[in-house]
Parts: sequence; C-alpha cells; structure tokens
Amino acid sequence: MGQGSRLMCALPLGGLGILMDLVVQNYEKEKSFSVVQTRGPFAAWWHVLEFEDIEGGTLFQEKVSCESSLGRFGKRLDVLTLRPCLAVWLTARGRKMRALLDRTAKGK
Repeated sequence: MGQGSRLMCALPLGGLGILMDLVVQNYEKEKSFSVVQTRGPFAAWWHVLEFEDIEGGTLFQEKVSCESSLGRFGKRLDVLTLRPCLAVWLTARGRKMRALLDRTAKGK
C-alpha cells in the first residue's frame, strides 16, 4: 500500500455492509496516511491513521471526519445513527488491532 493505492471497504452500519471506494493520500511510510472516499454513501469521508514510536511500542491514532450526503436531514441522522455506528466500528477495530499486535509481539 502506498500513495494513490485504491481500497474497497465495507463499513458495517446497522447490520449492513456499506461499500466504499477509497484512495490513499498523504502517505508517509511507517508514520501516517489518510484515505478519502472516492465513491460511497458519504458526501465526504476522510480517515487519518498515525503511528508514533514510543517507549515500549507504537502509539496508533485514528481520526475520522465524514459528512452525510443527505443534507440538513442527514446532519440530524448523523447524530442519531451514523456517529454512534462509527464509534462502535472504530472501537471494535481497535480491539481487533490490539489483539493482532499482542499475538504478533508474542510470536503467535
């Protein structure tokens, strides 16, 4: 993966897999990268992933910014459904990533 790579993601939203086409931007090997939506359910989607070496490991941070494609109605819907679903998705991804990294560190 690198600058300009294209990705397809299924974002689990309310039990459905919402497909998104993404492109990698601002790629800095082993430091950070961002992905933006080129096709999908949002008017805009920007996801930044950052990695920082710290004593005893790596600090990993994610930031997501998105905008509904449903205008004023969508902004209300975002608060009620979209943002809570994204929080659940990011929390679950964080747990999976920690488990994977723990297994990797233990050599399993």
